[in-house]
Amino acid sequence: MSVQFVVDKEGHKTGVFMSLDEYESIVNMLEEMDDIRDFDERISSNDWLTLEEVEERLRVHD
Repeated sequence: MSVQFVVDKEGHKTGVFMSLDEYESIVNMLEEMDDIRDFDERISSNDWLTLEEVEERLRVHD
């Protein structure tokens, strides 16, 4: 990864330049991490439906 830092007059980093591809890659990784965190929370809560319950909810009643 190739980045360039933007610094203020005192030399403190205030920003970053990177390619759009690198930025999109980071955003995708963060979204995947968020999905994993949501999955882990759901699993640890023991709050899920059985396959039969899901099928029943999806079944169209005439």
